[in-house]
Parts: sequence; C-alpha cells; structure tokens
Amino acid sequence: MRARGQRPTASPSFSLDGRVALVTGGTSGIGRGIARGLADAGAAVAVAARTRSGVEEAARTLRDSGHRAVGVVADVTGADEVRHMVDTVVDELGTVDVLVNCVGGSSGPGFGHQPLLDIDDDAFDRCFRFNVKTQLYAAQCVAPLMLARGRGSIINVASVQGRGARVPRAGGATYSMAKAAVVQLTYAMAIEWAPAIRANCIAPGLVATEGGLKRADERTRDAFLSRMALPRPGQPEDVAGAAVFLASDASAWMTGVTVDVNGGAGLASVTAEERLHNIPY
Repeated sequence: MRARGQRPTASPSFSLDGRVALVTGGTSGIGRGIARGLADAGAAVAVAARTRSGVEEAARTLRDSGHRAVGVVADVTGADEVRHMVDTVVDELGTVDVLVNCVGGSSGPGFGHQPLLDIDDDAFDRCFRFNVKTQLYAAQCVAPLMLARGRGSIINVASVQGRGARVPRAGGATYSMAKAAVVQLTYAMAIEWAPAIRANCIAPGLVATEGGLKRADERTRDAFLSRMALPRPGQPEDVAGAAVFLASDASAWMTGVTVDVNGGAGLASVTAEERLHNIPY
C-alpha cells in the first residue's frame, strides 16, 4: 500500500523514442499497420519488402506524417538479401532495436491451399521458407547487434491457424504447421538470447487486409465472425497495438509469449459444415 502523501509511480512507458525498428513485409496489410504504429510511438522505422515502388511509397507516407523512415528492397526468403537488408538499415539508421518479422501468408510463390493427401515436397518447402525461414534469417542477422548492445526486442508474426484447432480449416495444414513453427521458433529465441533479447510472438486472426477478409466471400465472412467472441473484423491497427506494447518497456518482463489478437476466435461453437469451409486469411 502506498504511504499517505506518496506520489504514485509512473506507468510503464510505451514510448519508442530513440529506437530503430525494422519491419519486414511492412508495405501492406498488418505489416504496414505495425510500421505506422511503431512510428507513431516514436521509433525510426525501416520498412522492407520485395518491390521498390512499395517500400518507397510506404516510407514516404511515414515521412510525410513527420516520422523518420526508410524503405529497403529485399526478398527475405534469401539469406544473402537479408544480410544486405540489415546492413542497409544499420547504415541508414544506426542500428536495429526492434525487429518485426511480418513476412508470411497462407499462399505465396509456388504454394497454396492443399488437402493433406495432395501436399507435395516443393509446396511444403516453399511454404516453410516463406513463413518460417524468413523470420529465422532476419533474426539471425539482427540478434548479434542486439546481443552486443545488451538489449533488443524481436516480434514474430504467426497466426491463429498456428495456435491449435480453435479455427479448423480444410486444406490449410501446411500453413498451420508453418505458423505453429513460428511460435516454437519464438520460444527458442527467447531461451537462447535471454536476457539481452526479448522474443515474443503475435498471432492475429482474420484481419481486414487485401490478403484476408477483403478476399473472402460473404458466407465465409459471416461464418468466421459468427464464432468470434468479439464479432467484428480485425484491423491492422489492432495488431499494431500489440506490437507497440511488445516493442516497448511496458513489456520489459515478457519474453517467450504469444499474444492472440483475434477477437476471441474459436470461442463460439464451430459446426461440421463450417469446419470444412475454406476460410482465407
């Protein structure tokens, strides 16, 4: 109990002033929302993606809002390009204090939805390279910087699909396995790089992005929302709030944690018909 007349202690700081954040996949959807959230909290932000026009536009938008930002062109499925990406960010902004691994998806170059009996080696490997190796490569390049300085925050982005059978989905086994691997990878980072680096994970649900809710038909949207405790579409800003928290000193005693940002997905009942319905996100 506080002594009479004693001033209350300050609340944990969510400020990222003076810190540098690198966001892979930062030009669209959840990644773009996270980049904006970190910048609004005071961080200088580097956004990385494969297309020059995308990174230039994303960085320019942040600068036009008064933030310090740079864009870096990189295909993070290749280890050499990841090393070049991190070197470029260090040259431009001085260091990397926060890494957000946001590259990933349920479909991508050379892979998509496949029933279990149809999964082939090539599609499996491509899915894991896109969703897991990208996060491992970036963390391997950034971790030595953080370890040398004695501090840093790594935030990996997984999915509700990697968090058990709460939202079953036919044809999504490879993606679900990859996102479950991201969760386990986060635990390994938290163990091996403590106490200097805090490694945490965000598992979003269905978010209103071009690759998620906006691509789904009306029946799919209704079926998904009907089994959410908070039945509204998620927004990139909802995920950004969790990222700012995990990047800041407000979460200084948190590592190896997966934060579910999904509106309570799976808390309502799932019918057999819905279980077989393909829900893209």
